[in-house]
Amino acid sequence: MLAERSMPSESTPQRDPLRALRRATLLLIAIGSCEAGPSVGLDFSKHDRCTGASPQDVDASASEIQCRTTYIFSTTVDEAMPISEEGMNVLGEPTCCEVCTLSDTADDACKATCKYELCSRAKDAHIMVGQQLSGLSGCGLVDCGFDFDTCMTTNALHVQSINTGEGLPEFYGLQASCFAHADDSTRADGLFAYLEDLDGIPGASGSLADVEDVVAYCLDLHASGATGPAEDPTAGGGSTPPLDDGADSTGGLGGSTDTSGEAPSPGRGTTPAPCGPYARERFWVRPSNNFGTWNVVDGSLIGIDAATHEARVIDGGISYTVFPCTGAPRADCIRLDRLSVHLTEVDSGLVIRLSLLDDPGLMPVTDQGHFDVPAGALRLAIRYEQEDRQRVVIARSSERARGHIDTRTRTLRLEALDATSEHGDALAIPSLEASLSNTQPRTEIIESRDARDGSSVLVARSSDADGDPIVHRWMIPGVGTWRGDTIAPSLPPGRYAVILYADDVHRARGIAAQWLEVSPKTP
Repeated sequence: MLAERSMPSESTPQRDPLRALRRATLLLIAIGSCEAGPSVGLDFSKHDRCTGASPQDVDASASEIQCRTTYIFSTTVDEAMPISEEGMNVLGEPTCCEVCTLSDTADDACKATCKYELCSRAKDAHIMVGQQLSGLSGCGLVDCGFDFDTCMTTNALHVQSINTGEGLPEFYGLQASCFAHADDSTRADGLFAYLEDLDGIPGASGSLADVEDVVAYCLDLHASGATGPAEDPTAGGGSTPPLDDGADSTGGLGGSTDTSGEAPSPGRGTTPAPCGPYARERFWVRPSNNFGTWNVVDGSLIGIDAATHEARVIDGGISYTVFPCTGAPRADCIRLDRLSVHLTEVDSGLVIRLSLLDDPGLMPVTDQGHFDVPAGALRLAIRYEQEDRQRVVIARSSERARGHIDTRTRTLRLEALDATSEHGDALAIPSLEASLSNTQPRTEIIESRDARDGSSVLVARSSDADGDPIVHRWMIPGVGTWRGDTIAPSLPPGRYAVILYADDVHRARGIAAQWLEVSPKTP
């Protein structure tokens, strides 16, 4: 459920954003998700690791822990009129935890990754605005001045500044804090109940692959403080430093007690799935702007140890975001946010799952919807299983891939996409076509003049390929916020940054921004 605060149709002009921030008393709660993936090899010394900022690198013995969260996310120039979103007891994306992780440790991971995803969403909007206000010059600072570290390390309402590279920055208020906990059922000793159903350590080899009692193994590990079997040749990999998850917050943002008033979490169900993002699974906190699932396509190739097989796509999907390109605000660039592919070859029993691990950066899109993915831009995890063999390796796209988006037919294609492991022992060359389930709205600001007094009237003109209803929200930093298709702000003479947010029913967001010049009225 997503609740919305009511807002006045027009705000009172306010030219001191810092004073408005000092007066703000809102308790704003927010959550996010973990874009996590496995690292090369197995490291049994980290069976209690589930901390640190997203994205986390975990080994093949990790499992997905489901986060559940209560949140509000807000940007504002006045505490009475925030642009806010909130939800109660909603699912966040799974985070990756080692099999012996305790529930308190997993709760910390849910809170840490939530801040990462919500601040990432705020940064995306900030950059879109900054690029459009900067025109051909581009933003003056990295990320158009967005302070990601401050967003991550404080729960307090703080100032963000949009730096356009000319003149003074535009200021607004942002606050992100969260209550989150692991939704999976736990035992009284803090271990997750799904361990009782395991007959071995997932992804392990040797004796750990056939542990008779995983619960006893984990209890012994915690009691002894051991770092895992010293003789295990696959041990290795780095850890992620812990994150300041905002302990300075008020309002009980901590612990694992569900204060949402909703029903208790369900029973333990099945064993958590292997780690990795799946684009078809969408969550409220950092929603996908554009997303779709792969069609069943034949003609893909998968291979292990020089043996290749024809395979078919049976699962997975893609999500992406469209940005204004640097230095060309009327041109589009695309960023692939999530990509997962599940391939199988029935006769050999080989199953391969690909998951995108890193942000590949922005790629220009032509007017016809074509874009190129440079060679080496995609870093992926390949998890393969065959005849009780299970392994995770890291791969790169070794060749340039070609993409095409067609919003009329609502399809996306990726051609010549390949993933080859670092040691050349695993490869996947899928043939991919996705049916887009949603595309983000496209919006622009139309300015006209009131014939009576010459004041500005601003109209939102939006389109959505899916025909979804659009909600328009406006913000003029230093002045106020509005909601509606048309606004007529009463402003003293000056130059103002006008920001328009267009949200569809899936919370996909299009953003437009432009300068508004208000001239002195002639007598």
